[in-house]
Amino acid sequence: MDDVQFDSSMMGSTSISIIVVVAVLIIWRRTKAMYKPMSRNPIRLLTPLLFLIPGLLFVIGSSANLSVNEIVFPALIGLVMSIPLVLTTSYEIRSDGHIYAKKSAAFFITFLAILSLRFFLRNYIQGMDPKNFMAVVLLMGVCYLVPWRIASFMKFRKILAQSDGGATPITNIRY
Repeated sequence: MDDVQFDSSMMGSTSISIIVVVAVLIIWRRTKAMYKPMSRNPIRLLTPLLFLIPGLLFVIGSSANLSVNEIVFPALIGLVMSIPLVLTTSYEIRSDGHIYAKKSAAFFITFLAILSLRFFLRNYIQGMDPKNFMAVVLLMGVCYLVPWRIASFMKFRKILAQSDGGATPITNIRY
């Protein structure tokens, strides 16, 4: 039997495929959210951050030896990448009294630009030790996801307070 040889181009195409699938799922979910009323519980905007905890524990407890530059620059890049997401994410109360994510083409353009930038940076730092590389990519992701989710939470709470003081509309009460 012939042994199957995996080269870096196969791994690269696999990771690109995974990235594309995840991006399509995120865009699909975001599009669906624009047409479906959101839960009146703003905590649901923060719960995805819990999925970052295992990765953060890896970075903190791993044998990844990051220099100050390998911590500061990805953190700054992540924070800068969060700004357009924060600016393009907003919520609105529609005529039915429910809260929806605002329709925004700018969000999708921003998301795709951030995805492209992150992919470019990933290829740029590919020569690093795998543990350090994973720690840097995770750190950059955390530094744009956390501010974006917290800002989304605060924007949602502001809209929720505007909608009847946060009370559930009578049409939603089930007996």
